[in-house]
Amino acid sequence: MKEIKHSVEEEQTRIKYFERNKNIVSLGRLLIFIAAAFLIFKFLDNKESLYLFASLMLFAFFLALLFVSNHFQEKINHSKRIILVCQRIAEEFTLNHQINVPDTNYSHPYNKDLDIYGDISLFTKIDKTETYSGYNKLRFYLSNHLTKQEDIHERQEAIQELSSKLKWNIDFLASAKALELTKEGPLKSKSYINFLSGALQIIHKLLIILPVVNIIFMGLVIAADISTVLSTVLLSFTIISSAIVNRKYGKQIQEAYSIVNLKSGQYSNFSELFYLIENETFESSLNRKIQGKLKNPSASLYIQKLARLRRNLDNGSTPLFGTLINLLFLWNLQHTVKLEKLMKEFNQHIDDWFDAFAEFEALISFGIFAAKNQDYVYPVCNAEVKELESEGLYHPLIPLERSISNDFTLGNTKNICIITGANMTGKSTFLRIIGVNLVLAMNGCPVAARNFVFRPMEIYTSMRTSDSLSDGSSYFNAEIKRLKKLVENLEEKIPQYIILDEILKGTNSTDKLEGSRLFLKRMIEIDTNFTCIIATHDLQLTDMIKTYPENIVNKCFELEEKDKLLVADYKLKPGVTQTMNALKLMKEYKIID
Repeated sequence: MKEIKHSVEEEQTRIKYFERNKNIVSLGRLLIFIAAAFLIFKFLDNKESLYLFASLMLFAFFLALLFVSNHFQEKINHSKRIILVCQRIAEEFTLNHQINVPDTNYSHPYNKDLDIYGDISLFTKIDKTETYSGYNKLRFYLSNHLTKQEDIHERQEAIQELSSKLKWNIDFLASAKALELTKEGPLKSKSYINFLSGALQIIHKLLIILPVVNIIFMGLVIAADISTVLSTVLLSFTIISSAIVNRKYGKQIQEAYSIVNLKSGQYSNFSELFYLIENETFESSLNRKIQGKLKNPSASLYIQKLARLRRNLDNGSTPLFGTLINLLFLWNLQHTVKLEKLMKEFNQHIDDWFDAFAEFEALISFGIFAAKNQDYVYPVCNAEVKELESEGLYHPLIPLERSISNDFTLGNTKNICIITGANMTGKSTFLRIIGVNLVLAMNGCPVAARNFVFRPMEIYTSMRTSDSLSDGSSYFNAEIKRLKKLVENLEEKIPQYIILDEILKGTNSTDKLEGSRLFLKRMIEIDTNFTCIIATHDLQLTDMIKTYPENIVNKCFELEEKDKLLVADYKLKPGVTQTMNALKLMKEYKIID
């Protein structure tokens, strides 16, 4: 993508600019430090106050330059993150090794069969998320596709809009990368809001009285206006009182720490991300709806307050300085009370805020996917259409230059397409082409086709059934359970896209053929609409078209002989296959004569 290449070049230029300026500032700091040291030496030598004043001014300037240097470093770090994000976007498949969660839900209706997860999968083709919450949200979307026409249209509009905001997407992901949030979420639960309840009136009085008394007595000790011994005794008494109060509420202070379980910088980064969303202009209804969760009240404002509280709690936990300010001012208890008050103010919005963030991160992945695949088409979703219709359909995981496209149309009023063909002619791949593009379509994404019209329905597959040692299920028993669930869905009036590859593989050919016939017959008899595509080597199964001509259509993949070799063209044709290749392949590999 030209935009990605341009962004990388732009950020590399910015890095050089900021590094050059940072080096100049660093040199300035060094010179100022030397000058300040010289002035302090002169002050110690002749006690001239002008030298002290000048050295203090230089020290202040040194701190200002330190701030500028840190600012330049932040700019450099952000540019480096943008480059990393751009590199990840440019990759065809990206596996996030820090977050990667293997898919172990083998009972899912379609995940395993359609390669939704794995090293080379639909997920790794789409995923550009940088946080655990965004990663999980994207997984949820792909595993739980939409089934309502209006929801799909709304998602399509949101993805189309985000696909046109590539620069904003990159900036968002670069800021999300700074979070380094690959495991737990930003806040643990809603249980935090009452850890000081029942004691607030007493605490508020102590938070005012003890620090004031400590300051007064400490001032008296320093000024020595009255008996130093008495002042020291009184100061010691109030400090001991502060220590007792800190100890009494130590558990609540620790609980406050466990609630704000990220670093203050991470909360500041979240605030910046929320600000990015709050201040972007969106036109699509879904993007505006998600944005609205963050704007009233302003999530960025509240989370920035949370960041400051976390920073102050950290200051109160440093070994020497923290001990001092806790004894004098009840520092951590002060900020624990402020935290509880702040939490109560925005408690009801927390889940919505961080869910909105995760939604945007997942939708941005979809938007980038759409932007990268300009040759894809947004499908037409219509709950009233009577058939699945596609032209130029190919597999999203196979590069376009290596893909062979097919046209395919099949009704959704209890219609079955029986696909036959020799081994390695493309039957199973074609089933996955249909399934994966349906998953994309019902997530609001563009699909790998010239044209795609569909009715939203659930997807259910049976292609790669596995045995299970853990629950004692054999391969055949696992497949039977899967087919049973499919029938139960139909009996519960759930319309489905059903994709089957060589069912009942674990039994003899006679049993398999008769079982397949009865299974398809049972499906047709249930009064629920479906679209079924089944691949099989049982050519006799295609005879069912004679009994159910309105429900069944036969299609096939054929082999052609070229230079005495059987070659597949991977093009779907009407009718039943006339060629098989098992014996020829065995002879070719000299297994048999």
